[in-house]
Amino acid sequence: MNKNRKGFSLIELIIAVAILVVLTGLLAPQLLKYIERSRRAACITDMETIAHTYSMEAIQDPPDDVSGAFKVLNDVISTYKVNEEDQYDMYAIYSGVCKSGGRYQCRLADDFHTISIVCSKHGEWELDIKLLQNELGKLTFNKDDYPGATFTYKSLADFFKRLGNSATLDSEAKTTDNAYGSAGSLAGVVANELSKQGIYIKNKTWVLYKNGDDYVLCLADKKLTTADKGTVVECSVYDTGKKEVVKGTAPVNVKKIGQESYPVIDAGKFSEQK
Repeated sequence: MNKNRKGFSLIELIIAVAILVVLTGLLAPQLLKYIERSRRAACITDMETIAHTYSMEAIQDPPDDVSGAFKVLNDVISTYKVNEEDQYDMYAIYSGVCKSGGRYQCRLADDFHTISIVCSKHGEWELDIKLLQNELGKLTFNKDDYPGATFTYKSLADFFKRLGNSATLDSEAKTTDNAYGSAGSLAGVVANELSKQGIYIKNKTWVLYKNGDDYVLCLADKKLTTADKGTVVECSVYDTGKKEVVKGTAPVNVKKIGQESYPVIDAGKFSEQK
């Protein structure tokens, strides 16, 4: 045994502990951020899984009423450790799924085929752009649902057939007459009809246009205003011909009809993210 070997002195131990405390103080916030990012990703995945599973179950065996729809939802969500806190006319509140303590608001679509989910901690489940494109293709319009409306388009295919392939459908478009009733525009009608299916796009800005025989949908990551003119925003593009989603950016312009101005995505200058 080496009798000359010395251990750490008290001062050295205090310094070592102090260094560990400082490092912990510096690293802990970053660690907490990584943990929350992981929880957010898991929460979004859970919301998507619940929504898709419900939709598949409801399409295979369509519920006849609200109680039947909630039975399907409860069966789907029961695979998680959840607590049902409240249930209202068309939506219910659940807790226990989100690891950050968020509460889920699950709202039924009018036809009970789909649901929308919003987490109080992480916001609305990110809409799958492919799902949105598919629903847009199936939409039909009935002007009788909009008192005072005089528009005659029966579907988006009808809209593009009449106006030509160079036409675009901008989500923020405004009209100077009452052709679309309280919806304000055809894009407003589209948003209202999608909401009946549990799909909410009123907090996003988008543009739909034709590329030959195919549709191209460009969806911004946020709701734009005229103040965004000249900026570049992140967005996703889905081409029905290529059947792929591409992430990237596009500039924001402003269009004007009469005295009304509104923001539009310049999809023609879309730049793919490398």
